[in-house]
Amino acid sequence: MTNYEKIKLALDKTKLVAIRNKNGWTVFNYVSPNGDIRGSFWWSDIEDCYVSLGINHFSEKELNKIDIQEIKIIPIKPRVLKVGQKVNILDCSIIGDYEGWEDEHKELKSGEIESVCDNSGGVYYGIYNKDKSDWWFFPAYVITPIEIEEDATTQAIEMLKSKGFKIIKE
Repeated sequence: MTNYEKIKLALDKTKLVAIRNKNGWTVFNYVSPNGDIRGSFWWSDIEDCYVSLGINHFSEKELNKIDIQEIKIIPIKPRVLKVGQKVNILDCSIIGDYEGWEDEHKELKSGEIESVCDNSGGVYYGIYNKDKSDWWFFPAYVITPIEIEEDATTQAIEMLKSKGFKIIKE
């Protein structure tokens, strides 16, 4: 069985497959319609691969030339993010420039989840813009939940302001 066949078979059974060679690790997450297998850039640690997941692509010919030292099936850990949850959006420059993305989309740093989409390309979250007049999909690897403590602090500050207290930030 070729490298391509092994990885494709593994992707049919799970959503993430990691391989290691002399360059380090890369993680694959889906097969493109043209047959290329999408994955990350090469990193020394599997955890670092998630930053570029799906950005790189490998043809069958390229994969079959790789001297694979190790293959790992990575179980998917379900995300606990839900519709209505407030989230931060990490640096979108790692996603690339998609046609139709507006400056507001590129500049969006936080928002509220409008929808969740889980497809062959991975999990994507629809995030509202500031006035909730529109929303865009972002890949899961650039979304992080806003911590509960941050929400609780904001709520406490708002409550104190509404009672007439002056808030001084250091």
